[in-house]
Amino acid sequence: EARQLEITEDRHIEEEFVKGCKCVQCKEDEVCGGLWKADRLPTIDHDKDYTPDPHSLKIHIVVSHCKSDLHWMSKFIKGYEHSIVSTHIITKCGAPVHGAPEGATIQELPNVGRCDHTYAYYINNILDQKVKKGEENDSIVFFLKDDMSSKNMHQGSAWNKFDSMVQLASSDNGFACGVPPWDSAYHNYEESCSCSAYHDPNLLTFTIEEYDRNIKGYDDNGVDFMSENYPNLGSFYNHLDSEKALPMPKLVQVCYGGIFAASVNNLKRTDDSIWKMAEESLTRGNNIQEGHYMERLWGHLMSKPLEQYQIDAIKNHANDNYVEQFPFNGLLCKGDC
Repeated sequence: EARQLEITEDRHIEEEFVKGCKCVQCKEDEVCGGLWKADRLPTIDHDKDYTPDPHSLKIHIVVSHCKSDLHWMSKFIKGYEHSIVSTHIITKCGAPVHGAPEGATIQELPNVGRCDHTYAYYINNILDQKVKKGEENDSIVFFLKDDMSSKNMHQGSAWNKFDSMVQLASSDNGFACGVPPWDSAYHNYEESCSCSAYHDPNLLTFTIEEYDRNIKGYDDNGVDFMSENYPNLGSFYNHLDSEKALPMPKLVQVCYGGIFAASVNNLKRTDDSIWKMAEESLTRGNNIQEGHYMERLWGHLMSKPLEQYQIDAIKNHANDNYVEQFPFNGLLCKGDC
């Protein structure tokens, strides 16, 4: 019995060593080296022991359309045309859809919830129509807004390339953000500040009282921006997850900008009740507080949860340093942030 205990302990130590991270923002660690920004992650599925060919994947696209034309999409998806098996455009503002890819399906919905409602609606009502049974393991979904111009870039960075997002969405993490975390003096941060893709539970303190960015002249349906039910992100998160009441993990990936991609397996991993609650919550109006809460939850709901050794490595790299101020509450950072 003592010998068995010794073997078990040795095996545990060996497993921890194998899973340890040398660094989370470097080239020499193939497993953890891109973890800080979630921009370079293993593509090997350890359960199946194979590396998928990105061009063999089945790619589905949903576009949240209001007024912008979509001619830019042909350049954005170049090289993956034969991998795209469906494009579904949901238009809400009554404007004609120009530049839609060949074979795209177009659906009109009431103008509520902006892109966040569009995405939740697609997951609940369209996804199973597009992805054939048995193809879930090899399928990913791109969630796109109709405008990927520099004018629609709010985070002071640059849009990720389609190829990079395919690689990340088909990685072990199963999620790709359209806006990489930035290293800059954006929002009064020092230039030595390096921002992570991950946030700690201080994320739940985020709130927003108004949102006046309206560069495209979207109509306002007169609904109050603020909700009486959700004073902060934490209350909204609890509402979405009310059936299980699961606490927020120690670190979660956050994707700003409303453009991302995820594996279908990850979409299916999140309980249907959460997606349905999200869709319902985002129907209150057009420009609403709930959309900004949902923006900060997509990454958490669609990415693979971190293991403890990854959490420890990321927090160690940040020296437990995080942003306290609006609008990036809980953002882990390294340097003078």
